[in-house]
Amino acid sequence: MNVYGKTDIGKVRQENQDTFAYGKPSEDTCFAFVCDGMGGQNGGNIASQITRDILVERFFRGLNQKLTQDIARKIIYDAYENANNVIINKSIVDSTLKGMGTTVVGAILADDNLWIGHVGDSRAYLYSDGMLTKLTTDHSYVQMLVEQGDITEEEARNHPRRNEITRAIGMVTGVEFDFMAKKLRDNDKLLLCTDGLTGVCSDDEIKEVLDSCDDVKQCVNRLVNFANSNGGNDNITVVILEK
Repeated sequence: MNVYGKTDIGKVRQENQDTFAYGKPSEDTCFAFVCDGMGGQNGGNIASQITRDILVERFFRGLNQKLTQDIARKIIYDAYENANNVIINKSIVDSTLKGMGTTVVGAILADDNLWIGHVGDSRAYLYSDGMLTKLTTDHSYVQMLVEQGDITEEEARNHPRRNEITRAIGMVTGVEFDFMAKKLRDNDKLLLCTDGLTGVCSDDEIKEVLDSCDDVKQCVNRLVNFANSNGGNDNITVVILEK
């Protein structure tokens, strides 16, 4: 297993409210996730940092056991729910942080078993045999319009309400997340990213970058650089995990 990640402030924002982390609790187990904070001048930064710290602690503690799908789902749920409660309680105590929250897309890989938990519009992609497949569906207003047939995927990228998400850690009591399980093969790559990448790079462009890379570090760096060359209008965070 190889994993590498990077976050970049981009070319427009004054603060980086993205966070990420990855780790290998054992030789055959790995986790990775990215968060994209929202809410106020400091709220998004605080929410994503809280979520990052809680997830790192919960994943390292929870992954030191034989994993099944049910156990993996519970580890992800407990981590997300704990972060959700801490963020909500903090925003109640400090009114300046009201409305803060964060997206999160996290993954656990044990041997060839991949489990993903997803809240918001940060995404997970699978790159396998030269094919790029989007695994997650955005929890966002524009995604709802796409599903209703009101706008196209291309129109969604430039829609004035493209930043409105319908689910987030810290949004409401009782976290709701999408969970999925997949099998990975040798050399498969899992890409986790915030919308600082997908908002300025199409899936075809992302695939072209991945096609040209030799290792995960090179892939991550090239994707971040490509997002910046396309405008860099948001914070950019990319993590790639390779089996």
